[in-house]
Amino acid sequence: MQGRLLGPEQQRISPEEQQIVDLTNERRQQDGLPPLTPDPKLMNVARAHSEDLATHPSLWSSHPDHQGHYGSDGSTPEDRIGAGIGPGWWGENVARGDQTAQDAFDGWFNEGPGGGHHDVILSRYARFVGVGIAQAPDGTRYYTEDLRG
Repeated sequence: MQGRLLGPEQQRISPEEQQIVDLTNERRQQDGLPPLTPDPKLMNVARAHSEDLATHPSLWSSHPDHQGHYGSDGSTPEDRIGAGIGPGWWGENVARGDQTAQDAFDGWFNEGPGGGHHDVILSRYARFVGVGIAQAPDGTRYYTEDLRG
């Protein structure tokens, strides 16, 4: 996988993952908010959740009010983000079926104010971000963006 090195674990962030980070930070900057820092632990959490969704596509519709936010082990975003990182503010955006990182971001952000995904991106509490992208055997792409304070 190509991309830049991230943090002390020398983990690579893919160009598509970086694009979502950049799009998020550009929007935050336009609203006078500080940029988010990619966090290796959050990257692992987001990647694992996208892989879980790609491996278990029925998860997407298993909780109609929270499509894609539950893991195959029953975990919630709070469970996944808090595990090994600790308590604090968190937010999660997930998308399914978009062909590009730009499409996924636009779907989240274009909900507008009061839309959960839009508000997560512009949260004044967010400081760190992790992004994961996975593709299911049928070609469906899953995107996860996890943020925390």
